[in-house]
Amino acid sequence: MSLAGEMRHRLLIEEPIETPDSEGGMSRSFAPLTMIWAKIDPLRGRGDVEFDALQARITHRVTIRSGVDLSLRHRLSEGGRYFIIHAFRASADDRLIEIDAEERID
Repeated sequence: MSLAGEMRHRLLIEEPIETPDSEGGMSRSFAPLTMIWAKIDPLRGRGDVEFDALQARITHRVTIRSGVDLSLRHRLSEGGRYFIIHAFRASADDRLIEIDAEERID
């Protein structure tokens, strides 16, 4: 199965950086790690009200080529869109990685 024509999204894999804050906790930011090509398939969406603000959550299946070190602590981004990784698995032939991700829209 060739997905070359379908992998048209250029995503940035970002790794978390945690630094101590002044109150004894940790502050998390993200630093760019590498760019990849991906296929993004939206699966479902829902709207919630949190803290008196409407927020939409859209789940996606993101498919990338294997050979990338990935963990649940990483996130994916495309422009102003951010995808939180919930799970990932290798395809049957180990050529691809399928990622279950959530995009939050405020």
